[in-house]
Amino acid sequence: MVGQHQAAGRPAQCQPDGCSVSGESEGPMEFEVGASEKSQGIPYLDIVQFSSAVYFALEHEKSIEIDVVRFGSAATEAWVEYSTEDSSSEAGRNYLPRFGKLHFPPGTCTCTIYIPILDTNHPYDICTEFVVRLVNPVGCDLGVYLYAARIKIIDTVTFPQGVDRELLRPHELKNIPDLQLMRAFVKTNLREPKVKKAASRIFVTNLAADCYFIWVTILFKELLDAVLMPNIVCSVQCRLETRESMFMPAGWKANNKVFLLFLLVIVPSPLVHFLKVMQFYRQFSVTAPCRTMLQTSLMRRYLHYDEASRLAVAQRITHGITRDADVAIKDGFLQVFPLCSAMARIFLGVAASFVLAPLGGALLLASTLCGLGALYSSQRRASQLRLKKEEQHRALVGHVDEVVDNYRVICDYDRRPVMIDFHKKRLDKFNSCASALVRFGARVEFALRTVIVVFAALWVWLGCPAGIDEHLRG
Repeated sequence: MVGQHQAAGRPAQCQPDGCSVSGESEGPMEFEVGASEKSQGIPYLDIVQFSSAVYFALEHEKSIEIDVVRFGSAATEAWVEYSTEDSSSEAGRNYLPRFGKLHFPPGTCTCTIYIPILDTNHPYDICTEFVVRLVNPVGCDLGVYLYAARIKIIDTVTFPQGVDRELLRPHELKNIPDLQLMRAFVKTNLREPKVKKAASRIFVTNLAADCYFIWVTILFKELLDAVLMPNIVCSVQCRLETRESMFMPAGWKANNKVFLLFLLVIVPSPLVHFLKVMQFYRQFSVTAPCRTMLQTSLMRRYLHYDEASRLAVAQRITHGITRDADVAIKDGFLQVFPLCSAMARIFLGVAASFVLAPLGGALLLASTLCGLGALYSSQRRASQLRLKKEEQHRALVGHVDEVVDNYRVICDYDRRPVMIDFHKKRLDKFNSCASALVRFGARVEFALRTVIVVFAALWVWLGCPAGIDEHLRG
C-alpha cells in the first residue's frame, strides 16, 4: 500500500518494508517492554524517527530525500507531522520550506520527504544547514534522539569565481588579478538583498550630488563669461566675442545676472544636503550586514576545515575575523561608492566640456585618461607594498606568540640571545616594509603636487590671464 503525504510539496512515497531483518526472527522487529506492561496487556506503540541524524546535499542538486522510518509491528495506522526550521540556511534563500503530515498505513514502514534545494551561487556559504523536525505523533511515538535531523547544504563554489583552483593555494594567491578579485568581492556583497537595496540608494544619491557639482561648475563658468569677462583675449591676441548666455537673455544688467546665477546655485543646495545626510546613515545599513556576513562566513569555513588546515590558519583566523574583515569592508567595498562618484564626475565633466568647448573637452579627456592610468599604477604598487607589510606583520605576530608559548624552554636552555636576535630580524623586515609603504605614499603626494604646479605654470605661461588683465586695464 502506498502512503499518503499531505503537504504543500511533492507527495511522499511510503513503501512497505519488504526486506527481512537479520537476526533470530524473520518477522517484524519487536521491542522489549516492561513486565508490568506485558502482564497488564498494555499495547506499546511503534517508534517513528529519521533514518539518520544528518543528511548531506550539494547546492546544485534540485532536492534532497529524507527517509522517515517506522520500527515496530506496523499493524496499525500512524501519523506524524513534520516541519522545517532555519539554522544557518534560510528558507526561501537556501531551500524551500516544507511542512505537512506523513501517513503510515498498516504494513508501511518508510516514508520519504522531498525538500527542494535552491542554488544561491553565493561563495561565502561553503556549508549551511537547516533542521527538519517531527512533531505531534498519532498512533506512534517519536524516537528519543532522531525525532530531528540536520540537513547540510554543501556549496562547491570557490571565491573568487572563475579562477583556476591552482591559484587558490596559499603561495599562489598573489597571482590572482586585483581587478578580478575586487569585482568578485563587490558582486558577492551585492548579492545580499539589504546591501543591494542600500547600495542602489547610495549610488543614486551620489549621482545627484555629482550632477549638482557639474551644474555649479557650469554656472560659475557662466558667471565668468557673461558677467566678469564680456570679452576674452587669447594668448595669440585674437579677440573672441562673448557668446550669449544659456541662462540669461541679452541686455540684462550685471546685478540681475549675478542674482539669477545665485538662485540657480542655492535653490538645489538643501535637497543635495539632505541626500548627503541620508547617504551617511545608509552607509551603516551597508557596513554592518557586510561585516557580519564576512565574519560569520570566515568562522563557518574555519569550522569545516580539516585538522591540518585549521592548524595552518590558526594564527590568521583571529586577525581575519576581528580586524581584517572590518578593514576589507571599510577600505574595500565602501570605497566603491566614492570611486564611482569620482568616475561619474569625470564623465559628466568631459561631456559638458565637449558640449561647451570641444577642444577643451578633448584635452580634458586626454589628461583624465593619463591621470587614471597613473592612479591605477600607483594604487597597484601600494597594494603590493601593503601585502608585503601584512605578511611581515603576521610573521612577527607568530614569532611573538611562539616566544610567549615557549618562554620556559627558551629560559631553561639559555636561548634568549638567539631569540632576541631573531626577533630583531623580524622587526627589521617589518619596519622596512612599513617604511617603503610610507615613502611610496609620500612620493605619490609630492608627484601630485608637482603636476598641479606644472599645470598652473603652463596656464600662466600660455597667457590665459591676459584677457582679464587687458580688460581690467581698459
